[in-house]
Amino acid sequence: MTEPAKDQGMRRRSLFVALAAPALVPALVPAARAQAFPSKPIRVIVAFAPGGATDMIGRLLAERLSPRLGVPVLVENRSGANGNIASEFVARAEPDGHVLLLTTAGALTVNPSFYPNLPFDVARDFAPVIRAYDSGNVLVVHPSLPVTNLRELAEYARRRPGQVSYASGGSGSSSHIFAELLRQTAGIELNQVVYRSNGPALLDVIAGNVNMLFDNIPASAPHIRAGRVRGLCVTSPQRVSAIPDVPTAAEAGMPEVTGTFWAGFVAPARTPAAAVARLNTEIAAILREPALAERLREMGAEPTPNTPAEMAALMVADTERWGRVVRAGNFRPD
Repeated sequence: MTEPAKDQGMRRRSLFVALAAPALVPALVPAARAQAFPSKPIRVIVAFAPGGATDMIGRLLAERLSPRLGVPVLVENRSGANGNIASEFVARAEPDGHVLLLTTAGALTVNPSFYPNLPFDVARDFAPVIRAYDSGNVLVVHPSLPVTNLRELAEYARRRPGQVSYASGGSGSSSHIFAELLRQTAGIELNQVVYRSNGPALLDVIAGNVNMLFDNIPASAPHIRAGRVRGLCVTSPQRVSAIPDVPTAAEAGMPEVTGTFWAGFVAPARTPAAAVARLNTEIAAILREPALAERLREMGAEPTPNTPAEMAALMVADTERWGRVVRAGNFRPD
């Protein structure tokens, strides 16, 4: 039964309040504790394996964040379950600002619809800190696949139902979401091959073990330029300077396969507002550095720093959008 519009609106507003509150309401902690931040090394928990876009950019940011905060900033990879392992770890961490989660929109806004029994609640257990960057995905295929554009791929798959394989960094990941959008749009059957993250998935496409992958642009762009994989389209609304010859999905004739997945930082709920504000200020300043911003753009990522409240609103909107895709595809966890 469809939920009444009034009830949906109330639920969305409640979710926004829950997400935004940790960053907007002063924490009930002694002033001395808030002023002491940071008092020890910062741990950035990256939700995905080394070598992927989130990991690469996370390390760039951590390297620059350390001197600004005056303490070491250490990156730890806790991959698996499409980001849920890292999310649960951070949700249970001490809420003092010294443990952060760097993850993607997929982990924060797809997983709540995809996994029916998560051991944490995104709205209740996290304090949004900042969106770091925005990036579309790029559809890459092994050069041996006899297709040069999206329409040729659709026709090739249509003649071979279920024989064309695509790698995904886990069911419910952005690579899965966009492949599902392609499947629904083109009316084709595809065979999903699931990996723990996009890093090993891309390696298997490069090796020719899997036909295609909707990958993070920063990770795939160097391999497209080197000819190891062929880029058929990007899902972003505009072409990307890192791979300017690759058309958008809209230009390739399938505007439905358009969308971006951002990455950002969250802290455990009840993290002091002063700590959240300091982290937001310092990370935003790093993202606005011209040299770093240009480097990210060359990788295919657009720096998009925002406020904790803006990130909270974005999380609500994306949870609704991707939830519709999950339900339409009848996704189930692996």
